[in-house]
Amino acid sequence: MSRITNAGVYYYEQTRYTPLVETTVAAGELGSRLRELRTGQSLSLSETARRANISKAYLSQLEHGGSTQPSYDVLGRIATALGTTAEVLAGRNSRSRLWGGNVPDALRAFADNNAVPDGDVSMLAQIHYRGKQPETAEDWAHIYETIRRTIR
Repeated sequence: MSRITNAGVYYYEQTRYTPLVETTVAAGELGSRLRELRTGQSLSLSETARRANISKAYLSQLEHGGSTQPSYDVLGRIATALGTTAEVLAGRNSRSRLWGGNVPDALRAFADNNAVPDGDVSMLAQIHYRGKQPETAEDWAHIYETIRRTIR
């Protein structure tokens, strides 16, 4: 293929790749995961679509099962916008396996009960003050809310 522009002629070849994660999932599964993660963070369709650099209409289609085969690139951008991974959105990985063994039980409980994005859980798990971490889900909630209010 070639493309002609004012600067000259550019030749490029269309490449194919195999995604690391199969992105075909049951319509209801993907849609419900997207909606749950989005609403759990109080994000609108518009804001999530803006963060993922996709149209609001396409995101709505995905949430309502109108489209079940987003590209891996799109799935990855949506996952990043929601603070999780494409694997989790595609239902290929559980949150607890994704977090690994270094997440305290109280943080796991807080994250599960409050739909905290995976990226935020990983960040919180790194917090230590004078060699200690919070001991209760309420302590984790306080730290998380303080960070959310401070960094927008």
